[in-house]
Amino acid sequence: MLAMGFFKSLVKHHGVQFFEPIGKMLQAAGIRKPNMLNPAHAWALKDALLPYGKWLLGRKLLPPAKAELPPLPGSLAGHAEYAADALQRCAVEISTTMSKHQLKLADRQCRMSELSQRVQDTVTILCVSLYAGGQNDEVVRAAADILCQDLTRKLTGQRPTDRYFRAASQLGETIAEGGFRSIAGLAPDEILMPYDDK
Repeated sequence: MLAMGFFKSLVKHHGVQFFEPIGKMLQAAGIRKPNMLNPAHAWALKDALLPYGKWLLGRKLLPPAKAELPPLPGSLAGHAEYAADALQRCAVEISTTMSKHQLKLADRQCRMSELSQRVQDTVTILCVSLYAGGQNDEVVRAAADILCQDLTRKLTGQRPTDRYFRAASQLGETIAEGGFRSIAGLAPDEILMPYDDK
């Protein structure tokens, strides 16, 4: 439910700005199923389609605007740049989905949830890489790199590399040996309901 609520908040402004005028013109012209190959339909919608067409062509033909990111160490800079570019590409993907399904999009809850999760994962990559880039603890930076790689693979469908497995193993070993300064000196709470040793 929260993912769909997040998605609806993402599309609200875009829908009001571009799709609502198209819907009103369709209603005024009495067109129920628009066909852009029909000259009468295209002419009736010309005033509403022009701003949307301009926006869509600009997003598809022009390269994404370069994000102004602070200097980040190592791979965190690459993660932040990837996320900033991917968020801009998400706009076209979401708009295309809105255009394809139109009013029936509300019935496509799985599609809305999937798109919402993709945006959330991309935002997480950006936030984690920016946060970790401002930390001096190498373990925090390494953990952020691992998380960003996991989320990127989830978005792209790639498989983990041997380098990833090495880095994850080294990170786990460092934490197990007490190398994570942020939690050093913390005493874990006693287990309230331990398992029997039987």
